[in-house]
Amino acid sequence: MAFDRITLPPQSYLYVPRESAMTPEAMSEAIGSGFAEVFGFCGTRGITPLSAPICVYFDMTDPIRFHAGVVVAEGDAVKAADPVQAGVLPTEAVAGVHVGPYSSLGQTHQQLWDYARGEGLEVGMPVWEVYLDDPGEVAEEALRTEIFRAVG
Repeated sequence: MAFDRITLPPQSYLYVPRESAMTPEAMSEAIGSGFAEVFGFCGTRGITPLSAPICVYFDMTDPIRFHAGVVVAEGDAVKAADPVQAGVLPTEAVAGVHVGPYSSLGQTHQQLWDYARGEGLEVGMPVWEVYLDDPGEVAEEALRTEIFRAVG
Protein backbone atom coordinates (compact mmCIF):
# COMPACT_ATOMS: atom_id res chain seq x y z
CA MET A 1 0.00 0.00 0.00
CA ALA A 2 1.32 3.45 -0.91
CA PHE A 3 1.26 6.33 1.53
CA ASP A 4 2.33 9.94 1.04
CA ARG A 5 2.77 13.10 3.03
CA ILE A 6 0.47 15.70 1.52
CA THR A 7 -0.57 19.32 1.92
CA LEU A 8 -4.28 19.89 1.42
CA PRO A 9 -6.12 23.14 0.86
CA PRO A 10 -8.27 24.23 3.82
CA GLN A 11 -11.47 22.18 3.76
CA SER A 12 -14.56 23.16 5.70
CA TYR A 13 -16.98 20.45 6.69
CA LEU A 14 -20.38 20.09 8.29
CA TYR A 15 -20.85 17.34 10.85
CA VAL A 16 -22.74 15.93 13.75
CA PRO A 17 -20.76 14.66 16.73
CA ARG A 18 -21.12 11.00 17.56
CA GLU A 19 -19.86 8.58 20.20
CA SER A 20 -20.05 4.84 19.83
CA ALA A 21 -18.84 1.56 21.23
CA MET A 22 -16.10 0.19 18.98
CA THR A 23 -18.17 -2.70 17.69
CA PRO A 24 -19.05 -2.95 13.99
CA GLU A 25 -22.77 -2.84 14.73
CA ALA A 26 -22.64 0.19 17.03
CA MET A 27 -20.28 2.13 14.77
CA SER A 28 -22.34 1.35 11.68
CA GLU A 29 -25.48 2.63 13.38
CA ALA A 30 -23.82 5.80 14.71
CA ILE A 31 -22.10 6.58 11.40
CA GLY A 32 -25.22 5.88 9.35
CA SER A 33 -27.46 8.06 11.52
CA GLY A 34 -24.85 10.82 11.44
CA PHE A 35 -24.61 10.78 7.66
CA ALA A 36 -28.40 10.79 7.34
CA GLU A 37 -28.63 13.80 9.63
CA VAL A 38 -25.89 15.80 7.87
CA PHE A 39 -27.01 15.01 4.32
CA GLY A 40 -30.61 15.74 5.30
CA PHE A 41 -29.51 19.11 6.70
CA CYS A 42 -27.60 19.88 3.49
CA GLY A 43 -30.66 18.99 1.42
CA THR A 44 -33.01 21.24 3.35
CA ARG A 45 -30.55 24.16 3.28
CA GLY A 46 -29.59 23.86 -0.41
CA ILE A 47 -25.98 22.98 0.44
CA THR A 48 -24.06 20.94 -2.14
CA PRO A 49 -21.63 18.43 -0.59
CA LEU A 50 -18.11 18.63 -2.05
CA SER A 51 -16.99 15.18 -0.92
CA ALA A 52 -18.12 11.69 -0.23
CA PRO A 53 -19.16 11.09 3.41
CA ILE A 54 -16.37 11.51 5.96
CA CYS A 55 -15.70 10.54 9.57
CA VAL A 56 -13.20 12.52 11.61
CA TYR A 57 -11.86 10.65 14.66
CA PHE A 58 -10.35 12.36 17.69
CA ASP A 59 -9.28 9.31 19.66
CA MET A 60 -9.15 5.58 19.14
CA THR A 61 -10.49 4.53 22.51
CA ASP A 62 -13.72 2.77 23.40
CA PRO A 63 -16.14 4.51 23.27
CA ILE A 64 -14.88 6.29 20.17
CA ARG A 65 -15.68 9.97 19.52
CA PHE A 66 -16.01 11.22 15.97
CA HIS A 67 -17.69 13.61 13.58
CA ALA A 68 -19.88 12.18 10.80
CA GLY A 69 -20.05 14.69 8.00
CA VAL A 70 -19.21 16.00 4.56
CA VAL A 71 -16.89 18.62 3.07
CA VAL A 72 -18.71 21.78 1.94
CA ALA A 73 -17.80 25.20 0.57
CA GLU A 74 -16.54 27.63 3.21
CA GLY A 75 -19.57 29.83 2.56
CA ASP A 76 -21.88 26.91 3.29
CA ALA A 77 -20.09 25.98 6.51
CA VAL A 78 -21.37 29.18 8.13
CA LYS A 79 -24.91 27.84 7.66
CA ALA A 80 -24.36 25.24 10.39
CA ALA A 81 -27.21 25.11 12.90
CA ASP A 82 -27.57 22.89 15.97
CA PRO A 83 -27.10 19.95 15.97
CA VAL A 84 -25.06 20.29 12.75
CA GLN A 85 -21.73 21.99 13.39
CA ALA A 86 -18.86 23.23 11.22
CA GLY A 87 -15.16 22.44 11.32
CA VAL A 88 -12.02 22.65 9.22
CA LEU A 89 -9.81 19.67 8.39
CA PRO A 90 -6.04 19.84 8.94
CA THR A 91 -3.97 20.77 5.91
CA GLU A 92 -0.86 18.65 6.67
CA ALA A 93 -1.38 14.89 6.64
CA VAL A 94 -0.16 11.48 5.62
CA ALA A 95 -2.62 9.68 3.41
CA GLY A 96 -3.40 6.46 1.60
CA VAL A 97 -6.28 4.50 0.15
CA HIS A 98 -7.64 1.38 1.84
CA VAL A 99 -9.29 -1.16 -0.45
CA GLY A 100 -11.44 -3.79 1.21
CA PRO A 101 -13.95 -4.23 4.00
CA TYR A 102 -14.36 -1.65 6.72
CA SER A 103 -13.51 -4.39 9.24
CA SER A 104 -9.87 -4.32 8.07
CA LEU A 105 -9.44 -0.52 8.17
CA GLY A 106 -7.55 -0.86 11.45
CA GLN A 107 -4.74 -2.72 9.69
CA THR A 108 -4.38 0.06 7.12
CA HIS A 109 -4.39 2.67 9.87
CA GLN A 110 -1.53 0.81 11.55
CA GLN A 111 0.41 0.69 8.26
CA LEU A 112 -0.13 4.43 7.81
CA TRP A 113 1.11 5.04 11.37
CA ASP A 114 4.18 2.86 10.71
CA TYR A 115 4.88 4.73 7.46
CA ALA A 116 4.72 8.10 9.21
CA ARG A 117 7.04 6.96 12.01
CA GLY A 118 9.45 5.52 9.44
CA GLU A 119 9.53 8.91 7.73
CA GLY A 120 10.25 10.62 11.06
CA LEU A 121 6.93 12.48 11.01
CA GLU A 122 5.17 13.66 14.14
CA VAL A 123 1.64 12.35 13.76
CA GLY A 124 -1.36 13.41 15.76
CA MET A 125 -5.09 13.58 15.73
CA PRO A 126 -7.47 13.81 14.08
CA VAL A 127 -7.60 10.87 11.74
CA TRP A 128 -10.23 11.03 9.04
CA GLU A 129 -11.71 8.69 6.48
CA VAL A 130 -13.48 9.48 3.22
CA TYR A 131 -15.81 6.68 2.11
CA LEU A 132 -15.53 6.73 -1.68
CA ASP A 133 -17.90 3.86 -2.41
CA ASP A 134 -21.42 3.00 -1.32
CA PRO A 135 -21.34 -0.38 0.46
CA GLY A 136 -24.85 -1.02 -0.88
CA GLU A 137 -23.52 -0.84 -4.44
CA VAL A 138 -19.89 -2.02 -4.25
CA ALA A 139 -18.68 -5.43 -3.11
CA GLU A 140 -17.08 -5.37 0.33
CA GLU A 141 -13.65 -6.45 -0.97
CA ALA A 142 -13.65 -3.54 -3.48
CA LEU A 143 -14.70 -0.71 -1.14
CA ARG A 144 -12.29 2.25 -1.27
CA THR A 145 -11.68 4.46 1.74
CA GLU A 146 -9.22 7.36 1.78
CA ILE A 147 -7.41 7.56 5.12
CA PHE A 148 -5.69 10.66 6.48
CA ARG A 149 -3.72 11.33 9.68
CA ALA A 150 -2.71 14.82 10.75
CA VAL A 151 1.01 15.52 10.94
CA GLY A 152 2.75 18.41 12.66
